[in-house]
Amino acid sequence: MTEGAEGRWAARRGWALLTRVLVWATPVLAGWGASVLYGRLLPPPTGTARVWWLSGLVVSAALVAHLSLRLARRLLPLAWLLKVDAAFPDLAPNRFHVALRTNRTADLRSMALDGTAPTDRRVAAERILVLAAALQGHDGCTRGHSERVRAYTRVIAQAMGVRGEELDKLAWAGLLHDVGKLVVEPEVLTKPSRLDVHEQRQ
Repeated sequence: MTEGAEGRWAARRGWALLTRVLVWATPVLAGWGASVLYGRLLPPPTGTARVWWLSGLVVSAALVAHLSLRLARRLLPLAWLLKVDAAFPDLAPNRFHVALRTNRTADLRSMALDGTAPTDRRVAAERILVLAAALQGHDGCTRGHSERVRAYTRVIAQAMGVRGEELDKLAWAGLLHDVGKLVVEPEVLTKPSRLDVHEQRQ
């Protein structure tokens, strides 16, 4: 799937839904496949040994499902990016390239903490998308929130008469307003009780 030559992404909701289904179906299918393979490689014994065989079957299937879920979740930023419609100051970047960059944790932290703005507007737009997409996978409570703020920002700005490039800038700001959460551990962000002193320092 290629992006248009123009500097805009159109939302591809069907592809986004398919990607999400793939993310959640993969561990189920992988766990089922592991259990079938286990049964073929180690035929079920009789007697009391069957309990150990069943335990091994369940553990191996659960382990494969867990590992495949961790890998499949790397596609969640892509699913979010496919839902986004956005305007760019130059040619639209490739969504797959942006999604791949969201999985590089060290780069994300340095990007989020970097106080300097890139001089190239296209690089800046791509950096915003990488950070916003990474935030979708970093904190479950934030998933979708940035996109809703972006949508509300656009609606309110249009009602106020804002148009063109200024409208696009406001939409980008709405998308990125929670990016600081990337440097805070998800357990701290979602902790239901009061934060301790160490957690408050994050």
